[in-house]
Amino acid sequence: LPTVLLFVQLISGVLSDEHNHNYENGDEVVLWMNTVGPYHNRQETYPYFSLPFCKGPKSEISHYHETMGEALQGVELQFSGLDIDFKTDVKKQQYCETSLSE
Repeated sequence: LPTVLLFVQLISGVLSDEHNHNYENGDEVVLWMNTVGPYHNRQETYPYFSLPFCKGPKSEISHYHETMGEALQGVELQFSGLDIDFKTDVKKQQYCETSLSE
């Protein structure tokens, strides 16, 4: 039985394709923002965009599948809104401006 389970794990790792992080030129690269909080109190977390950070102009992505690990760890990933393509040159550009106060 342990040999069968090991074989199944090895085969499932070899056949996985969606999350293998192999990109072709021009493929969409999704940048995720996680929760933020103090290092000394891991239970105190805030959604990334509840703080004064800018969100990019892009509103949709091609796909997103939450993993079991993310759900169990309480990870709250939010799409950054940045349009990033693999190995595509882009000129320097400003995508937002934020004024901060005390």
